[in-house]
Amino acid sequence: MENFEKYYKKLNTRQKKAVDITDGPLLVLAGPGTGKTELLSVRAANIIRKDKARPENILILTYTNAAAKAMKERLVKILGDAGYDIETGTFHSFANSIILESEEAANYIQERIQITDLEKVKALEFILDHTEGIDAIRPFRAPYIYRSEIESCISDLKKEGITPDMFEEYVKDLEPDGVYVEDKHLPRIKALAIVYKLYEACKAGKYQELFDDRGRYDFDDMIIFALGALRQEKQLKQQLLTQYTYVMVDEYQDTNGAQLNLLFELIDPKSPNLCCVGDDDQSIYRFQGASVGNFKILKDRFKDLQSVSLKDNYRSTEDIIELTEKIIGHLPENERVVNKELIPRKDYQNKTIEFHEFTKDAEELIFIVDRIERIKSQLEASKDIGKERGCAVYNNIAILVRKRDDILRIINALLRAGIPYSTDGKEDISPETRVRQMIDVLHLAHMEESPDISQKDAVFYRVITSEYMAIPLEDILKFINHVKAKKDRLRAQGGIAGISLFSEYMSEFSCE
Repeated sequence: MENFEKYYKKLNTRQKKAVDITDGPLLVLAGPGTGKTELLSVRAANIIRKDKARPENILILTYTNAAAKAMKERLVKILGDAGYDIETGTFHSFANSIILESEEAANYIQERIQITDLEKVKALEFILDHTEGIDAIRPFRAPYIYRSEIESCISDLKKEGITPDMFEEYVKDLEPDGVYVEDKHLPRIKALAIVYKLYEACKAGKYQELFDDRGRYDFDDMIIFALGALRQEKQLKQQLLTQYTYVMVDEYQDTNGAQLNLLFELIDPKSPNLCCVGDDDQSIYRFQGASVGNFKILKDRFKDLQSVSLKDNYRSTEDIIELTEKIIGHLPENERVVNKELIPRKDYQNKTIEFHEFTKDAEELIFIVDRIERIKSQLEASKDIGKERGCAVYNNIAILVRKRDDILRIINALLRAGIPYSTDGKEDISPETRVRQMIDVLHLAHMEESPDISQKDAVFYRVITSEYMAIPLEDILKFINHVKAKKDRLRAQGGIAGISLFSEYMSEFSCE
């Protein structure tokens, strides 16, 4: 524990207050850059230091695997090897461990295997093809047009912990209210209830023509299975309550209904040692079902809940904080738990912040390209940029996006402008025109000896019609007609074996 004091001294007054409150329910309202990971790690160390619990009695739930990894690394720095004994993971990974590692919960998953994306499509299309009474979401001429929306709705229901039976019961008495539900919505909602129930039946193995006897489960099922096991298996629940006497949650604003229900099943109502750290202002995104209502649920559930609001921001400058506060200030008061006024503790030189609003995506892309070129010119003219960095001035420019889907359209704009770029490599660039063209060239080179003439011709045609080849369309048509005419002549003579666009091009135009 020699490292505890070193890390504890680094904390500000409000962080220390949260660390010192070891018992009872605690809510830490923490905006971005306020040191949440550090706080949770030092708080876990303090619980152990005070002999409140052993490392294996502490559970820390995070929202992403990356956050869990960062938390574990911080715990090991402070606690040494004991940090490895603290259970740290995402809600899904923890739910998965409950299902797979406990004998009491084994019946909930049985021998099921995780369903693939293709199998999801297969199951939903099967239901749409073979079910009566769902015409509202299965148009006659386009029966699968709502398939992806149906899949998304089912996932949303599971995130809120709503089972098919619960949804069916809810829909049974549903009436239009003129605000959230209109007359035209009722048939769709009732049809969705039918599909949801059949979808789960498919995964359970009801239709042998779809899946084998093992059945299937999807990503959202893990929370549902774990929740069901804890509610039905009293011995399992008591075992977990005994094991995890202290529970902490990072990014609490991102918890959805099902995760919240699972969390409360893990808390002993007689001794609720729960600490939730989150930012109510980030709940506006409704990311994965996140809701500001979760903060209110916490306050209603635990009447003796203590709250600590962190105000010191160690990540952003005063300009950024002022701008974000102006934007967040437009939120209705009932959408915020507390009005947090962040205090910047960091500053940078030569900083400027601009805020621009665009009416169309195209306008934004034009602005981005133009701004990059201007920054490049400024960097090249700057004496502060060394020779090594000056040779690659674009390396000094970064573009941040909120959604990964936005990356591809930005890449397109950069390519059109001739601006080199690199990404984190996680987005799927295979649909990009230039990537497909490069793959076609490599594919064509690889299949040079392939006997499949039609396939080779198809790839070759895509290559010669690519814009980078700059071959006039008129010339391409002349060449195709030339090959066709030659095939006709050879066919009249009794054979055309080996004649293709590719082979003819190589024989007519290649140089020795």
